[in-house]
Amino acid sequence: MSEAAADYNIRPYQPGDEEQICAVVRACYGDTYIAHKELYHPNQVARLNASQRLVSIVATTPAGEIVAHYAIERPDLGRIGETGEAMVHPDHRHHNIFEQMRPVLVDAARRLNMVGLFGMPVTNHTFSQRMYEHFDGFPCGLSLGMVPKEFHNLAEPLTQRLSLLLYFQYLRKPDSMVLNVPQRHQDMVASTYAQFGITPEFPAPQVDEDATEEVDVQFFPEMKFGVIRVREAGPRSLNAIRRSQQSLIQGDGAEVVYLELPMAQTSTFALCEAAEGLGFFFAGIGPNFAPDGDVLRLQYLTGPLDTGLLKINHPFAQKLVAYIESERQRVAKNG
Repeated sequence: MSEAAADYNIRPYQPGDEEQICAVVRACYGDTYIAHKELYHPNQVARLNASQRLVSIVATTPAGEIVAHYAIERPDLGRIGETGEAMVHPDHRHHNIFEQMRPVLVDAARRLNMVGLFGMPVTNHTFSQRMYEHFDGFPCGLSLGMVPKEFHNLAEPLTQRLSLLLYFQYLRKPDSMVLNVPQRHQDMVASTYAQFGITPEFPAPQVDEDATEEVDVQFFPEMKFGVIRVREAGPRSLNAIRRSQQSLIQGDGAEVVYLELPMAQTSTFALCEAAEGLGFFFAGIGPNFAPDGDVLRLQYLTGPLDTGLLKINHPFAQKLVAYIESERQRVAKNG
């Protein structure tokens, strides 16, 4: 196509855009975009945007044809959102459209008074990683094996489940931060926050004897992974984690399980070490991922995965991946 980058109009979603958005999805992925099946249904795209659980940005040609989509996902209407569902019609690629769309997306988040945005770029290439880095995102986590190797119509077939990095961009940074993290991980956690200009405090470990064993559990059958989110960290939390882990793997067939521990709560110090006894290993941090603040991320894999195959751009992301791999080996050895 002959359109120059300046010829595209970037704007927020408007009612009536949904049919063309769905057409872009099909042009890019056929019927293989299983992570977001709602994008194949115009009425769902319209409903999600009307509720602001999806905040879509589109790029159009001078004639008004929608040729690209980029969005913030806000399923809980919370203070952070995931940027993604990014796609450009094959006939309009290589015009730096995403670079034009990102500032408009960030402006939409600021209007909603959000405190940050996160994204999960793939590790089979570095293009999307570099885009997050260009717009003040920093790597803070890694989700090994999140995506089945059969996922999407990729140019080259995957040889193992696809791993995703976690990047975060603060729109409003906290003035201070107190985090309950095992001493073993404090240097890596501190280095992660240093990217954002934040120096966390690490108090002495304590145990909240009154905490419940409340956890939230989600299973994503198409992706074959589960997530356990601890809401109240305490002595009884480990049993809830163990039961959920077994249910996800043995009952649901999850191949990967992710665990989120609330770093604002004093018992997370001991709970992290106990969870490592179940085979979970360090996976980074999630800023504002919990109702009361940031989370410590861990993960459990049921099968092999070679981190040497991951393509990682950012020097700190490379350091983080190496640390996570060393922790995986340590936990496996001690198990």
